[in-house]
Amino acid sequence: MPGKKNEKITRRQFFFVVIQTEIGVGVLSLPFDLHQAAKQDGWISLLLAGLVIQIIILAMWLTARMFPHVDLFGILPRLFGRGIGSVLSFVYCLYFIAVCVLALLLFGRMLHLWILPNTPFWILSSCLAFISFYLISSGLVVMARIYTFVSILLFIMFALLLAGVNDMQLIYLLPIGQATMPELAKGIQGAGLAMLGFISFYILYPQTEGTPVQRLKTMSLANLFVVTFYLLVVLITFGYFSTAEMALVPQPVLYLLKGIELKIISRVDLFLLSMWIVSVATSFSTYLYMSSIGLSVLFHSKKIRRFAFFSTMLAISISIYIGIEEQPIDKFSLLMTNLSIAFTGVIPLLLMVYAVVVYRIVRRKKDGKA
Repeated sequence: MPGKKNEKITRRQFFFVVIQTEIGVGVLSLPFDLHQAAKQDGWISLLLAGLVIQIIILAMWLTARMFPHVDLFGILPRLFGRGIGSVLSFVYCLYFIAVCVLALLLFGRMLHLWILPNTPFWILSSCLAFISFYLISSGLVVMARIYTFVSILLFIMFALLLAGVNDMQLIYLLPIGQATMPELAKGIQGAGLAMLGFISFYILYPQTEGTPVQRLKTMSLANLFVVTFYLLVVLITFGYFSTAEMALVPQPVLYLLKGIELKIISRVDLFLLSMWIVSVATSFSTYLYMSSIGLSVLFHSKKIRRFAFFSTMLAISISIYIGIEEQPIDKFSLLMTNLSIAFTGVIPLLLMVYAVVVYRIVRRKKDGKA
């Protein structure tokens, strides 16, 4: 990919890349998913998910700072050897491609339901995938600049949602604290699926300017921004729809805006949907970029564009095979939720324990013998 070999992104660009990766396809349905899991206490699950993610970010940072010049695909072989490390790297590449597939499915389903019911799904998925392929072909620095520029759309999206504040009924947020721990845990899973982008920290860390502490602060601020953004969206929708109504509106954000008409915008919901497409594209692009980087490292090639094209075609093919019917998408979403617990939660924590404790002790013993 074009660009200077050692060129890094700034911490500000790092901040916007992370939030654009986290805020993606799930923002429109997150309030519904949280309400299905924990009713009015869904926002508590969101806060708990943000706290869990922050702990995982700290674990990833403790691992990454031990290997400051390599990303995840360089860390794994150093910790476990070339054989096991390559296998784990390949599995992570497949996981990133699977997330791309999920994004295509949810993206196509949403457009099919709201604005393009007669457009074939393969056209919708191909348009998103190849736009993202073109975006990442320019390299990380150009991606970061574009992400920074389009982040203003997030503030416009939130400003549109403020139009529903006048019709909020705070009583809809009550009662508080009625959800059980299993219900809150289920809500945490749903919120975590909407904020998977924090795993990009492993890839972006060595390509970002600043000291290790500065990069950790930037990542933490990005996580705080995403949690705050989602929290405000959830609270507005929870206050706008009653408990009975929330069970009937799988895309509450769009239904909220559909009932609002501005002087210069007739269909506010469609206006927001057009900005949502940009958020989906940036999130999809980051996962496509990460899978391409991983495959290029595995096959010892500097021609990342080839692997980006391969990942793009594979994601399109799998998404077309699954289709956009509700039941297959729900099954695949459930599968990705379970896989994400492992790939973005359990494995980073285990890597931290292994790197900080086991690997460091083994390395010290080897240095002592030398």
